[in-house]
Amino acid sequence: MVSAIATTSTASPRTGSPLHAQAAPAVLGTAIVKVFGLSVAMTGLSESAARRAGLNVQTAYVTGGSHAGYYPGARPMQIKLVYEQPTGRVLGAQIVGGDGVDKRIDVIATAIHFGGTIDDLASLDLAYAPQFSSARDPVHIAAFAAQNQLRGITQAVAPMETGDELLVDVRTPGECQGGMLPGAVNIPLDELRDRMGELDRNRRITVYCQAGLRGYIAQRILQQHGFADVRNMKGGWSLAANVMPAPGSCAGPMTVRK
Repeated sequence: MVSAIATTSTASPRTGSPLHAQAAPAVLGTAIVKVFGLSVAMTGLSESAARRAGLNVQTAYVTGGSHAGYYPGARPMQIKLVYEQPTGRVLGAQIVGGDGVDKRIDVIATAIHFGGTIDDLASLDLAYAPQFSSARDPVHIAAFAAQNQLRGITQAVAPMETGDELLVDVRTPGECQGGMLPGAVNIPLDELRDRMGELDRNRRITVYCQAGLRGYIAQRILQQHGFADVRNMKGGWSLAANVMPAPGSCAGPMTVRK
């Protein structure tokens, strides 16, 4: 974020009287571009830029719909929200998706301009109709995820930050036929309560699903049954598939992470 130092001081075209000098507002670098069928947008600081600036940074990744899923034509939209710890101040965001990316990035840019926090984003009263958005807009969902992380309700980790923990894929077998992370074991969410005895309570566990919601539910279930060290993977498989090594398959033998 760059603060412009230029000022303006001109005479009123109507009265001729001098106007007060006013500093130009901060420049957030808000931008959007169309890449084939995708809209890609950003505002404020990226995670790496915020870290270089010495800020205590955390991120939330979510996938939402461009509008309500039951209304025809909805397309997925991925949001990365960058915020400061422990204040919750919104620092930046990047969004990739179809329709509605421009609206969401402008909402977040406005929040940054006024020094808004993730709590402010979560409480915004945004326009809703099924053809335009869901009752909980993707901006709300991103803010909710950030709130859960900041308040310690959930521990979340980016796919790139995983280590030698046990990875548990809670998607259905059909979903992960298209690939899963190396070394992961598949226990669908609907079977987790009956099969949690297969998991080592003394080992760190990272759960993931397609986008993050089922992973969050699985994390809460395991924590409520005495698993002390459970994390949810930010962005789920939809993010991990683009940043992690070549995946294995649910149907094949489980590989061991080296």
